[in-house]
Amino acid sequence: MRRDEYLTVTTVLKPYGVDITSLPERVQAQFEMGADRGTRVHSYLKAYAQGAWAPVDGDIEGYCASGARWIDLNVKKVILVEERLYDDTWHFSGQPDLVIEHVDGDIVLVDWKSALGLDPLWKGQIRAYKHLIEKNKDITIDRAGSLRPRADGSNALFNQINLEHTDLEAFLCALKAQYYFG
Repeated sequence: MRRDEYLTVTTVLKPYGVDITSLPERVQAQFEMGADRGTRVHSYLKAYAQGAWAPVDGDIEGYCASGARWIDLNVKKVILVEERLYDDTWHFSGQPDLVIEHVDGDIVLVDWKSALGLDPLWKGQIRAYKHLIEKNKDITIDRAGSLRPRADGSNALFNQINLEHTDLEAFLCALKAQYYFG
């Protein structure tokens, strides 16, 4: 199998997420607007972490300031930003958002999120990213979690996720099911 045929972490977990197609159109539109906003904030934070300039539209200004403040206060060194990584044994790929050396010395995997609440799927997603990083980069991840910038520009919320081996097993089961049932 060629690498461009590998399933991505996001694709593997998509069937287990919220199906917005059964929701009222008004609610679907809100989800889509939120997804668009999240994509733009994500692009900004990627550029910011790399020391590059990125545009900030008015509706994401607070989110960008919140995420940038977290980066400024917590990052000693940026190790990896959105690099596509591959597992040639299990035939999947993923693009972790950010790996940093935290100011406390820990190596931390950060996944940017725009949702207000926590999603149980994040454990499988972040655990799969941890696996890819450790396999491809020979880096040991000490901590991992989701970073949720705030709309009002206040401090972003970092939710540490305690990852276990069973989280990777659950992800791999979903991956196998995707390949099996196609």
